[in-house]
Parts: sequence; structure tokens; C-alpha cells
Amino acid sequence: MGAGLYEPLLRAAAIRCRVYAPVGGYAELLPYLVRRILENGANAGFVYQLANPAVDDERLVLDP
Repeated sequence: MGAGLYEPLLRAAAIRCRVYAPVGGYAELLPYLVRRILENGANAGFVYQLANPAVDDERLVLDP
């Protein structure tokens, strides 16, 4: 999901980053995945706004 964010960082040799991948059993992962779906599906979400060129940096860093 975050490839658009971390791939440019990997290409810029000066910046290292890690890709977060949750692990665990079904009972532990299902609530986590549901929360991520709700967060990523929201039009007001941080990642959605980050990819939106109409949202300026000042608005992006405001406390929700």
C-alpha cells in the first residue's frame, strides 16, 4: 500500500526505510486489517491527503 511513498526514498540513496508488515494469527490480524481498511478508505485520511496535489503542506500537518 505504501509503495508510492517508500519507493522514491529507496531510489534516493541517502535515505533508508523499512516496510512494515504485520505478522500473526488470524485472530490477531483481522482487527488490525479492519482498522487499516477503515483508515485508508477515508477521504480525509493522511495518506489520501498526502497523494492529493490540492492539499498543501500546511493543511497536511494540522492536528486532526
